[in-house]
Amino acid sequence: MPKPEDPAGEPKTAGPSGSAGILGTKGVILGAVFSALVVLVIGWLVARRWAPLLDLDSTMSSSVHAWANTTPWAVQGSHVLAFLGRREVCTLVTVLAVVVLLLARRWRLSIALVIVATGAPLITDVVKGVLERPRPTWPDALATETTYAYPSGHATAGLAVWAACGIACAAVIRRRSVAVGFALPWVIVGIAIGASRVVLGVHWPSDVIGGWCLALAVAFSVTSVGALIGLLSRRLS
Repeated sequence: MPKPEDPAGEPKTAGPSGSAGILGTKGVILGAVFSALVVLVIGWLVARRWAPLLDLDSTMSSSVHAWANTTPWAVQGSHVLAFLGRREVCTLVTVLAVVVLLLARRWRLSIALVIVATGAPLITDVVKGVLERPRPTWPDALATETTYAYPSGHATAGLAVWAACGIACAAVIRRRSVAVGFALPWVIVGIAIGASRVVLGVHWPSDVIGGWCLALAVAFSVTSVGALIGLLSRRLS
């Protein structure tokens, strides 16, 4: 039996069709605004070297670092997650997800995914260059990085690539329970990629929060624009 199609010619499924379908267009727009504000506020505090934020970052990082030094499995797992968050791995994951969406004839969703998965990391690189926040340094470092700290590129990629790809591909699955079960591990991995950066001691906690929120801001923005375009096309048709 053929799948029903929406006015743009894309087949509908029972799986999650994106944040707009769950939160509504207004909710997605509010999510984009709130996430962007978090990124900007933390960035402003970082630029001003606001003592309470720096002290909180230092305290939390020291506690996590002390725990990581006595927890080998957490360090090993974090190195695996760090590999999954590398740019070349994320590029491969994005390409595979886009192929799946194109085979399912989800044209608009594939374009949106490419914008989110490529746009968020590019914005992250720009913000890093503007703020030039130093990374944590440890005498017994578990890993080393040479780029700037805020926001975390791995945290951004975790949500903008891994979580977004999982959710997008789940949208082609008809049964909602199966779709949610498929997307959930991708989201968990995406979140864990960001958390692993604090475990390895190469990012401050606020870097990771900033990276997560930047990815959400881009994803929500793209979703809201897509929803508004879809609404406009339906009214004009």
